[in-house]
Amino acid sequence: MITLIVIVLALAATVPHTLFLWRQRLLRELIVFLLLMIPGAILTYMAANLYVIQEPLKFLEWFYEPINQLFSMAVPA
Repeated sequence: MITLIVIVLALAATVPHTLFLWRQRLLRELIVFLLLMIPGAILTYMAANLYVIQEPLKFLEWFYEPINQLFSMAVPA
């Protein structure tokens, strides 16, 4: 039941904005809106169903580690 409520609320928030942006031909804004709305809806679904979500710091460490190594190789100590 919680899943259905989350999906209905996400659609209720997304559809009017999506239709407005599509009619106005604001395609860049539509893409950015959907890129932010879809992960937000997924995370809300996970939170409503009490899934364990890892800390964001772990993802940031994983993401920036290769970049850190690249800079440490490029800049001599």
